Amino acid sequence: MLAQVVTLGSHANGTLQQSLLLARALAALSFDVRLVSLTPDIHPSVIEAGRDVRLGLVAATPDEVPPAHLSIVVGLWDAPSVAAAAALARGPGRLILAPTLYRQQSLLSGFSGRAEALWFVSWDQAVAARDSWHLAGRVEVVRCVVDTERFRPSGRVPTGDPWVVCRHSFDDPSKFAPDTEFIVRGVAQEHDVVFEMLGAARSLATTEGGRLRAYPQEAFDPALFLRRGDLWVYAHAPQWRETACVAMLEAMACGLPVVVNNLGGMREYVAHGRTGFACNSSREFVEFTCLLLDRPSLRAAMAAEARAFVERRHSLASLVPRLRELLGA
Repeated sequence: MLAQVVTLGSHANGTLQQSLLLARALAALSFDVRLVSLTPDIHPSVIEAGRDVRLGLVAATPDEVPPAHLSIVVGLWDAPSVAAAAALARGPGRLILAPTLYRQQSLLSGFSGRAEALWFVSWDQAVAARDSWHLAGRVEVVRCVVDTERFRPSGRVPTGDPWVVCRHSFDDPSKFAPDTEFIVRGVAQEHDVVFEMLGAARSLATTEGGRLRAYPQEAFDPALFLRRGDLWVYAHAPQWRETACVAMLEAMACGLPVVVNNLGGMREYVAHGRTGFACNSSREFVEFTCLLLDRPSLRAAMAAEARAFVERRHSLASLVPRLRELLGA
C-alpha cells in the first residue's frame, strides 16, 4: 500500500525533520513510502534519508501531487502545503493534515475539503487551533520525534574549563530573547563559560569578550555541534511560541539538560526538574543554568534522564506503534 508524506523539502527545519521521521515510521509499518517535496530543490538531508530507507523522492507543484492510498501533508504554515492539501482533498485516498506551527489557522481558513484527521504536535497547539477542528473527522496529538541514532551522547566528561552552553536554531530574531546578553553576562559572572549558538550569526553578534559565539546556521552538523556542549539553553523572544521544538529534543537525545521558556508546546516536551528547567523570566534562565553548573551530580542525572525520556517518548521506535494504532496498520 502506498503512503506519501508531502512537505516543503528545501529547508532543514523541524517540519522537514518531522516529515522524514513520519516517512521512516510508515516504512517500518511496511507501507511503500514516497516523500513529496513541494519545491524542486530537495534538501540534501532528504536525499540522504531516502537512500537510508529507500523512500521514493518526488518533487511536485501543489496541484500536481500524485494520488496515494494515504497522504500526510506536513507543515500547513505555508501556502504550498495548504494548496497541496486542498488538491488532495478533492481526490481519492485518505488525507491527514499535520500542522507544525501555530500559524495554520488563517491559512487553513480557505481549505474547503475534509481530512480524515488533524495531527498536532502538542495539545497547546491543538487547543490554539480549535477553530480548524471541523476540517477533519478527528483530532490527535502525534508528538515530534528525533533520530536517536544520529543524536546521541558524546560520552565525554565535562571539565568546566570552560563550560560550554549551546543552542541551535533558525537564524531568526524571534528565536532569540532580547535580553540574551543579560543571560550570558549573568552566568559568566559566576562561571567560566562560553555560549555557542549555531544559527545566530545574523541575529546576534559575538560579544561579551567572546563569551557569546554566534555561528552561521550551516557552520556545523547539529549532531556533532551538540556533542561538544554541556547544557542546552534556549531563550526566545516573548512573542514566539514553539509548538514542540525539535531542536530541544535533539539536545536531550544527546544527553544535554535543557533550560527553556515555559511557553507553548515545549511545556509538554520538558519534564521540569527531571530533564531540564522551564523558565518564566530571564533571571530564572540565569539561576537554573548556574544551578546545573554548580551541581555536577544534578547535571549528570538530568543528562541521563533527558536521553532516557527521548528514547521512551520521542524516538522513532516510539512513533511506529503510535502510527500503527492511529492508522489501523
